[in-house]
Amino acid sequence: MVNIDELDKKLIIELQKKANTPLHEIARKLNTSAMTVSRRIRKLVSLGIIKFTVVIDQEKLGKSASAFILVRAHSISKVNQIAEKISEIENIEEVYITWSSGAATCVAKVNCRDMEELQTILKNVSTIDGVINIELYPISRVIKR
Repeated sequence: MVNIDELDKKLIIELQKKANTPLHEIARKLNTSAMTVSRRIRKLVSLGIIKFTVVIDQEKLGKSASAFILVRAHSISKVNQIAEKISEIENIEEVYITWSSGAATCVAKVNCRDMEELQTILKNVSTIDGVINIELYPISRVIKR
């Protein structure tokens, strides 16, 4: 664990609210200088506390079918292999290994054009060695990212 001070913690909260806020605005909110904010951000990045990612509006790119896929593995020893195979499938955006009621599972987020493409992805996931069950959770509305 890395120790950070109160200013770093407040800075992280501000960045989580809206990461592209100009540094001078964050500095004003935190009662410090833009140079201090910039230096602190670089420090948090170098420590691996802050990592950058881009959130894409999938609908604007024609991908209106989004869902979470819950995949149950036959055995704990297979879950890593299954997760790796799932991550190689086109339009799978995220893959997580979880534990549910003692069972090894993977949760994958998918963004695709339509239900037909989603069905193809489900078929590909279901044929992976060690997969025993799949549950689909279509996303109807995003409340918070």
